[in-house]
Amino acid sequence: MSRVATLQPVPDIAAGIASPTVPALARGAADPAALLDRKVPSPDRMVAESALLPAIASGLPLLDLRLPAPLCTGDEVRIQAYAAKISGSVGLKPTDDLDLFGPDGEPRPNLGPVMLAMSAVELGTLRAGPDLVNAAIARLKPVTPAANATTP
Repeated sequence: MSRVATLQPVPDIAAGIASPTVPALARGAADPAALLDRKVPSPDRMVAESALLPAIASGLPLLDLRLPAPLCTGDEVRIQAYAAKISGSVGLKPTDDLDLFGPDGEPRPNLGPVMLAMSAVELGTLRAGPDLVNAAIARLKPVTPAANATTP
């Protein structure tokens, strides 16, 4: 005894729930293939579809249409950009002396901002905070022989 399953039609779950205030174009046509066969959409269909665009577009993120940064540049360009970022952190030009240490090896006021800028360039969002940089500067010992000499 073999039993052959017969396919039963599935009821249309959307039957009878279409709102009478929604135009027929939004509900679809009796023959959906007819919508695909049209070469030029009717003016009514264009108006109905364009009315939906603001609602659709409101959920989309804004596009950034600026040119992307180059992925690879030469070392010279990369180093110049780095120098400009670091020197700019203390209001100087890349060709200026950053004045990070005095003649005795003591840190100068520019050292903190330059270290913060270097950290931001090198580490991005994981950069060091001002407290960490200030603590590191406080632990510095002068490196000049005169500063490290002990008196007899």
